[in-house]
Amino acid sequence: MKKAFVAISLVSLLSACASQDYYQKQEAHNQQSTQQLTQLQDQQSQNLAQCSQHNQQSIAELKSIQQQLDEMKVVNQRTLSAAQKEIVLPLPVSCPEQSIASHKMIIGETEWVFLPGINETFLARIDTGATTSSLNATNIDRFEREGKEWVRFSLSHVESETQAQFELPVKRNVSIVQSSNDDGERRPVVELMITLGSANELTEFTLADRSHLNFPILIGRNFLRDIALVDVALNKTIAKP
Repeated sequence: MKKAFVAISLVSLLSACASQDYYQKQEAHNQQSTQQLTQLQDQQSQNLAQCSQHNQQSIAELKSIQQQLDEMKVVNQRTLSAAQKEIVLPLPVSCPEQSIASHKMIIGETEWVFLPGINETFLARIDTGATTSSLNATNIDRFEREGKEWVRFSLSHVESETQAQFELPVKRNVSIVQSSNDDGERRPVVELMITLGSANELTEFTLADRSHLNFPILIGRNFLRDIALVDVALNKTIAKP
């Protein structure tokens, strides 16, 4: 009986010790958990505070930028208003119409021309399709003078049988091909002073027998350029010198 009591007492004592140790360990674990939870809460609070501070700074910067934009808008509006007040539109100016042909003579299909070198007047045909002017030259005779090529020829009036005689240096030669089977004709080119109305020009003329044509002189584009405009409906618009 006494032994049984002792055994029960020992069991009870051991149970009490074990329970006390468990509660101590449990309490220590709870304290540790509470401490960790407190630390997490403190960290979260610090993070929230930092975020709040950052947001406040961002908001302040945005407000500052918006204020600057508003100020710039006001300045631009004032500048634009001032510039619009200073703009003075020029009064419309009527410009006189410029005519390309205002300084050119209007001549017809036939005109009187004057050759100062021989003091003679001829009726000439005006041909805008011809590049070079030409003379009705007959009795063409080439010769050499002081080592240079010259030409002697006669220029006939259509209205009379009189002929004007010329001796001139050859400026150059041109080849005229009449057909595909033709080897071409070599014609001399000379320079003569010619007067047509108010125009007095040194002009190149090709020498050719034009006796089968109605006009002893043909005036081409080399003379007409920058001088005259041709109206083929007109004739002899310039009085005979």
